[in-house]
Amino acid sequence: MLITTILPCTDGKGLLVAAGRASEFTPSTLTLFKVNAATHAVQPAGELTGNPSGIVWAVPGKSLLFSRTNEGVTNIWEYELSGSELRQITIGAGPDLSPMPDASGKRIYFVNGKRTGALALYSISKKQFVDLTTEDATQPLLSPNGRRVAYVALSRNGQQELWVLDIDGNSRAKLATGIGLSTLAFSTDGSQFAFADVEEGTQKVYLAKSDGSAIRQIRWSGGDIDWATWAPDGRAIFLSGDEKDLKGTTWRVSGDGSNPEKLMENCGYAMDVSANGKYLFTSFAGLGKKGIGQISIDERTCTVLMPDLNTLMVRVAADGNAILYLTASRGETTIYRQLWRDGKPFGQAQPAVRLPFAFQQAYVGNAYDFSKDLSTVVYARPGGHADVYLLSQK
Repeated sequence: MLITTILPCTDGKGLLVAAGRASEFTPSTLTLFKVNAATHAVQPAGELTGNPSGIVWAVPGKSLLFSRTNEGVTNIWEYELSGSELRQITIGAGPDLSPMPDASGKRIYFVNGKRTGALALYSISKKQFVDLTTEDATQPLLSPNGRRVAYVALSRNGQQELWVLDIDGNSRAKLATGIGLSTLAFSTDGSQFAFADVEEGTQKVYLAKSDGSAIRQIRWSGGDIDWATWAPDGRAIFLSGDEKDLKGTTWRVSGDGSNPEKLMENCGYAMDVSANGKYLFTSFAGLGKKGIGQISIDERTCTVLMPDLNTLMVRVAADGNAILYLTASRGETTIYRQLWRDGKPFGQAQPAVRLPFAFQQAYVGNAYDFSKDLSTVVYARPGGHADVYLLSQK
């Protein structure tokens, strides 16, 4: 459970904390707690439902303002702590976001706007850009050969779509429609795709052919899945996510979706596997930490390879002899190549590709991916327009 908001209590003796997995686009609930600053005692104080975000005091110590989605529409709502009562403040199509009461407490500032976006592909060799789709999209994943890409199209009406297509824009197939979709991984030969969706508040994991057919569910006992990678021989898929309050857990599942078993705990999220199938490479970014880790599959041990590295994703190079990762600064993006052999990195990481532009690394999940042969980069380009409004209350 992640702490998303901390507000000081009016008595100066404690804090109001909102915790959970907050998201603007997937169903989520935040739990409220009162924390005594002196004794550290924790007392439950209620729940905020409907993808809550932008939580602030309405009447300090008594009520909260926040954005809440109800039946696909996001407006500003007020929550009374004493009676756990909800009251809708704004009406209309929304989305109404980021409420802020003025000093008098009689008026509320908020933001209303429309999100737009695109999923862009950049050919490194040709130095050319193309938009694969002109809709608000994210979580792009490239197939191991770099010829296909999967992504999630976002919508504020509660519906999302999972698409797979060729990088030239052809052979487009819709795999799923849902309310909490997550791209996970292509199989080694690109013929299958793993994804997750939230159904009745529970995340479920599926395998499908990359043309959208033969969808089947993986039976497993974990909590949340964030990443996945397939074994080189296709006989196993490794799922990484969180199990209750334990984060950074990796499971091994047979390639047909059967026989799930826990492989490792607290070693980051597994994103790729070595060419010999003996090691998983992990990122600690989703845990609020820095570093790239390594899991020995046979020995079930965890090694932190690069503890100070700040990057979201890690890939294995096409030749199997290096680890690839991306960093960005001052409008420039660099993909580095770190030589690796027999479970150990050696030498200094060297820039493999320099891109003359930067992009978000995370946007409702990962916001980019790059091919193992370093020929292609795909990334989300969110945008939109917003205005600030002032609402007077009686």
